[in-house]
Amino acid sequence: MFDTVPAEPDDDAGVIAVEEVVVCAAALLWTWAIGDVMAVDHQPLRPGEKAAWIAAVMLLPAAGALMWLLVGRPATHTEEAPATHPVSPRPDVHRK
Repeated sequence: MFDTVPAEPDDDAGVIAVEEVVVCAAALLWTWAIGDVMAVDHQPLRPGEKAAWIAAVMLLPAAGALMWLLVGRPATHTEEAPATHPVSPRPDVHRK
């Protein structure tokens, strides 16, 4: 009743897969950048700078996210947490 024609091999299958990966990576970067801009405290940014970064990331998705990542993101300093119990320089001396 129905004539079936053998399917031709799809030569563009690899190209489509690469495009999908790039689009997904860009979407993830864009989503992360929006969340990261919004999560930054106001202290490291000047007044109005946070709103400008949100606008840049929203209006220029890939370029804005990359600019935030490379230029706008405040540096995070990893400082060692102070000891909760100071160690005496002389263990034989006990404080009361």
